[in-house]
Amino acid sequence: MQRYRVQLLQVRNEVTYVNNVRDFFVEVIDGRLKVLLLANSPHPDLAVWRAALLAQRNYEVDTRMAADFSANDLKKYDLVVLHQLPSSKYLIQSVLDEINKQQIPKIFLTGYQTDLYAFNNAQTLLNIDYTGNRSPNEVTMIYNPGFNSFNTSDELRNKLGTFSPLLSPFGEYAASPSAQILAYQKIGQVDTEFPLILMGETNDIRTCIIAGEGIWKWQLYDQLQNGSKEITHELLSQLCQYASTKSDKRKFRVNTPKKLFTELEDITFQAELYNDNYELINTPEVFLKIRNQEKQEFEYTFNTSGQSYTLDIGRFPEGSYSFTATTELNGVRQTSDGKFVVQPVLLEAMSSTADHGLLRQLVAQQGGEFLYPDQMAQLAEKILADETIKPVLYSSTQTRPLIHLKWLCLILLAALSVEWFLRRYYGGY
Repeated sequence: MQRYRVQLLQVRNEVTYVNNVRDFFVEVIDGRLKVLLLANSPHPDLAVWRAALLAQRNYEVDTRMAADFSANDLKKYDLVVLHQLPSSKYLIQSVLDEINKQQIPKIFLTGYQTDLYAFNNAQTLLNIDYTGNRSPNEVTMIYNPGFNSFNTSDELRNKLGTFSPLLSPFGEYAASPSAQILAYQKIGQVDTEFPLILMGETNDIRTCIIAGEGIWKWQLYDQLQNGSKEITHELLSQLCQYASTKSDKRKFRVNTPKKLFTELEDITFQAELYNDNYELINTPEVFLKIRNQEKQEFEYTFNTSGQSYTLDIGRFPEGSYSFTATTELNGVRQTSDGKFVVQPVLLEAMSSTADHGLLRQLVAQQGGEFLYPDQMAQLAEKILADETIKPVLYSSTQTRPLIHLKWLCLILLAALSVEWFLRRYYGGY
């Protein structure tokens, strides 16, 4: 989180100088991912993938051919898209070994040039039991309603099945039990359980597969029917986002709902602690230490909430803060760090003149009257005529036991005593 200050030069006779200074904060996120499109040969599908990723602005895309690519070049990439690779001409075994060694997520795009034997050995999500028949099937997509690895739009779910068919390798398809299937193949008019688009995770490395070529036809159909390429681009970018997102394997996680607060907002924290089976627990105590820019420290203890932890530390003054949360799990110290910023609220200083529009709005909401200084003579008349502000009289009755009034009891006792004495004296008894 970077803090910047813009300050204007002061002008003589200004009403206030406070609004000459404005601070703003920029959270710098290193989110640009380098994607390699590695292909067996040039193909129009590559242009569609490149356009879909560059439209997201957080991807850098390189397109390379297998003929002139070295496994040593993989270090600079965060995701590899393999188009019709491995092939009989380019088995790229050294590239695949280096991808697995560096734990780089990958997306396989099969096609007519894919060597299915090498493809089956390169991943564990999908096995295609092929025969000598090299004629591909024309397949359309059947969306799997049970898919939940990431969210998809209604348009994608409803319309993508109507797009032009892909060319999928002929054979028997068997998906791994751990695979998440986004779509199945529809061959002609026959619905099958052969996966068309699927994904999964092996040894913490995510892999996606599209078992067909011809996505360029989807983009053309999308443009023709819907006037845009958004549905096709959504699917491809979602696959890349899924593949490139690293699973959070931390057993202890502490977060704030946002990184930037105002002085008028309460600052809250959420914490999660997982055991060795990655089940949520909240039996150990969790402690939080906050440090300001002057190195002052403030210590807190989290409260349990459900199976996790929560903490509300209230409001903090303007400044940048860092925090460290600690706990102990099975004798091992667990920590989680972070930062947040509190910015001042200077709404009144930003506007040094009365906002008559806002005042009129408040008056209208409350049923009042808006008067200018030259209308002050009408104020008394309007107050007297307004039934809602007539004087109101209130009365209350309070009852107290007589015994609590000691002075009155003494007077009554004295009167009774005098009466008794006078009656005795004059022979009344």
